[in-house]
Amino acid sequence: MKFIRLKIFVFMLAIIFGSKLVYANEAVESLFSTKAFLNICVSSRGNPEIINNQAKNMGFIQMPNEYAAQFLKNYDGRAWMINSSEGKFVITQLNNGVCSLFINKGNPTEIQKNLESWLPPKSTGLTYKKEMSKDKNLTTTNYIISKDGKALETWVYTSSSEKNASLVAVISHQMN
Repeated sequence: MKFIRLKIFVFMLAIIFGSKLVYANEAVESLFSTKAFLNICVSSRGNPEIINNQAKNMGFIQMPNEYAAQFLKNYDGRAWMINSSEGKFVITQLNNGVCSLFINKGNPTEIQKNLESWLPPKSTGLTYKKEMSKDKNLTTTNYIISKDGKALETWVYTSSSEKNASLVAVISHQMN
């Protein structure tokens, strides 16, 4: 009987510590993705030179055109990639000023919560409007940031609910 209790106790500890480890890894991934998005896309305000410098400062490496093409689709721009313990991340900078971060690993809900924690508080004089849409396995949330009723910039968060998707989420930034 004591042996069975010990096995149950060890099993419960494994579940508790295992779930904390998974949560800790997801938190690290969402922190890195938010940090990369804010430091590269938001802070650059669409300036290609700043995007390039910030991406390199964070350890991203510019991708050759043939590999960048799959992220740029039919748009002109550049792409950088980093492969870290937190996952693979790609930053794109389109010539139209849109900067995006592609995330291949993590919990989409945690990433979005972390991103939302960085939206401007009312005390800054800025406001934001949240608009959501859903299409099949994709959910898109637009955060339109304004001052005095004038839209300044938009953050777009798109995530996949598909199991084992190769791309978990994309966060984009564009000045209005």
